[in-house]
Parts: sequence; structure tokens; C-alpha cells
Amino acid sequence: MSGMNAYLYKAPLYEQAYRALKAAILSGELRPGERLTDQGLAERLGISRTPVREAVRQLVREGLLVGTPNRGVTVFRPSAVDVAEIYAIRASLEGLAATLAALNPRRAEALRKMERSLLRAQEAASAGDAAEIARCNTEFHESILEASESPTLVELVEPIRNKAIICRLSSLRYQTNVEVSLREHAQIIRCLEAGHSEEAGRLVRRHITEAGRRFLEQVGAPDTGADRPILRFYQSALEDGGIPS
Repeated sequence: MSGMNAYLYKAPLYEQAYRALKAAILSGELRPGERLTDQGLAERLGISRTPVREAVRQLVREGLLVGTPNRGVTVFRPSAVDVAEIYAIRASLEGLAATLAALNPRRAEALRKMERSLLRAQEAASAGDAAEIARCNTEFHESILEASESPTLVELVEPIRNKAIICRLSSLRYQTNVEVSLREHAQIIRCLEAGHSEEAGRLVRRHITEAGRRFLEQVGAPDTGADRPILRFYQSALEDGGIPS
């Protein structure tokens, strides 16, 4: 696991293991649903089991690993309820961020970052590099939050950020999803450039809501909790064309 080993530098072993494992999860090197053991991870990282157990416990607390440390864990694999929660929350918060960004007279630098992210994503799409596409996609959405100049919005999105990255990486392995996503990113940039605040919010809410729909249809998240309010709300939003403002 070369990507994981790159994080083994002079630092406390727990931190080395934590950073290496987190990077491997968020890059897709460790796949959603993959079962892991302390012993197996220790052997792959070339360190003892004690710091690996500490790292695993932290990642379980963050929701990136699921299970009981010392008894084996699996990489977070979103259920239908997870997808509904992640995408509904993101659509609501990032839609507001886009509205604020369009009203921000200092949005030019963030727009340049978004354009660079889009260009790199287009190049990665031509090369078939799903991991790089996902990284660029993440940067694009982070730039919208940055342009909102709302630290509170950034803090509210942070708890689901890593789970959203896992969903994004899985979804963007499908070429159709990539093409739609890049086309919509270009539309969002143009809208923000023009300062159309209400339309920017609407576009981002629809963009994220529809990304969640494609994830559910193509990736096949486990269909659990059909009676949960969040899933019923999300299904209603899909029928109505996006999360309401």
C-alpha cells in the first residue's frame, strides 16, 4: 500500500497510522465496505498493532470506519439513509453558500480556483483518473464555501465532509456522472460570475440533490430505513427537482 506508507514519517506512531489510514480511505485505496483488522493493517504499515488500534478508534469516532476496534472494522459504506442525510445537508448548506458567494464582491479569487479545479477535472476525466476527478470536485465545492465568507457554514459542513468525499469518489467512477458534474460546474461558475445569487443557490442545491440520486441508482447503497424521515424528505425533494431553499 504505497499511498499509506507515504505518511510514515517522523511523528508519533499513532499519528502516522491515523494519517496513512485516513488518506487511504479518502483516496479510495481502501474501498467502502472493505473489512480490516488491526493485525492486517499493522503488517501493511510495518508498525505495531498498538498505534494502529489507536488510529482505528479515532477513525471509528469520525465515522470513516465502522465496527468495534480489536474485533475488526469495515470502511464506511453509505446506506440509502446515509446518502439522503449527506446530500440533503450538503445541498441546503452549500446552496446557501452559493447564494452568499454570488453576493460577495471579493469572490474573484474563489472563482479562479473553481475554474482551475474544473480544468484539472476535465483533464483527469480525459485520462480516466477518478481519484483526481474527485479531488478536483472537492476543491470546487470548498471554493464555494470559501467565497461565502461564512465560517459558520464551513464548520457546519465539516462533520460530513469526509463521508461526502467517499460518496463522491464512488459516484465519479461512472463516466456519465463525471460528464454531468463537469457541465453543471461550468454553469455554476457562470452564474456566480454574473452575481445571480438566487439562481446560484438553486443550481447548487439541484446539482447536489441530483448527484445523490445518481449515487443511489448507480452505486447501489443498501436500501435500509425506508421509513426514516430524512429518506422520505429526500425522495420528495428528488420528485420536486431539488432540496427547497
